[in-house]
Amino acid sequence: IQRYEVPTITKAVLQANSEQSFYSTRLGISRQAESLFAADEGFINDRMEYFFNQAEQLTTRTDDAPSKRVVVDAASALSTRVSGLANELTRLRDSVRQDAVTVVSEINASAVKIADLNRRIAGAQGRGEQALELKDQRTQELQKLAGLIDVRITEQDGGVVNVMGGNAPLVVGDLSNKIEVNID
Repeated sequence: IQRYEVPTITKAVLQANSEQSFYSTRLGISRQAESLFAADEGFINDRMEYFFNQAEQLTTRTDDAPSKRVVVDAASALSTRVSGLANELTRLRDSVRQDAVTVVSEINASAVKIADLNRRIAGAQGRGEQALELKDQRTQELQKLAGLIDVRITEQDGGVVNVMGGNAPLVVGDLSNKIEVNID
């Protein structure tokens, strides 16, 4: 069995997978945020306008108790909806944070697997073996990783690849580096 690999094509496929994953994730988050506001289309704007109109009318009738009540009710309705949106945005933020923790865990696991496969490939090639199955496994793991983070690979001697994820070295030879989630 002969294994044919064109490094330029492999890198292009990994890059395309990375970009697709990046834009797909961004689009999903944007759609979630947009749906929060789309459900209220015009509501906050209408409530703000109503509140300020009532407040303006109150300035001409400062002793009118029913007018005061209308302004208080308008402010309460506006405040309740703004508070509700803030809570929904907080839930979305927390969900994005949890997703980031999950993805980083998957990235770290893939980096460990790729480093181990690098070690096994280098050992096999050092013994004069082709290590085709191991290279296929590593390619699959690289494709999985590219679906999670922007990756760049650099081929080294002995069939080993180094992997940069984002701007961080994830795999150098048979060593993997862990990344962490740090969200402010």
